[in-house]
Amino acid sequence: MITRPLDLSTRLRPPPRSYDYLFWVNGVLIVLFFLFFGSRFVLSPGMGVARSDDMLPIVTHAVAGAVPTQLRVEVAEGGKLCIDTGFVSKDKFREWLAAQAKRHPGAVLLVQYNKKNDNDLMTEITNAANEVGLRVQQAALDRGSRADTP
Repeated sequence: MITRPLDLSTRLRPPPRSYDYLFWVNGVLIVLFFLFFGSRFVLSPGMGVARSDDMLPIVTHAVAGAVPTQLRVEVAEGGKLCIDTGFVSKDKFREWLAAQAKRHPGAVLLVQYNKKNDNDLMTEITNAANEVGLRVQQAALDRGSRADTP
């Protein structure tokens, strides 16, 4: 009694029963839910595209004005001309246009342009492309407006 003055070990509750079966029940339920909700009996949200009658709606005149282009030039800020090989000067650009016109006769040149560049450069590019026999398709890039807005 000297080593256990309050005799607390007699006042303890008995150890609880083993609940090991709840672990297995929980595991089986999780497996059943995955099997059931992954089965063919559960409808999946969305639209099927396997059959032609389930295809998405088509707008018949959506690409009526679209022009496929073979060549591309982007006019960066400051009038820098960027082609597929990198930035070039105006003289090198004219040489590149002549070489591309020989390689792709009747091709269409896509000119990507932003509002920070002046219209004189656009006119020069269009005239240079027309001189060598290329058609020009213009695309406006709105990269310049990002700096204007806070």
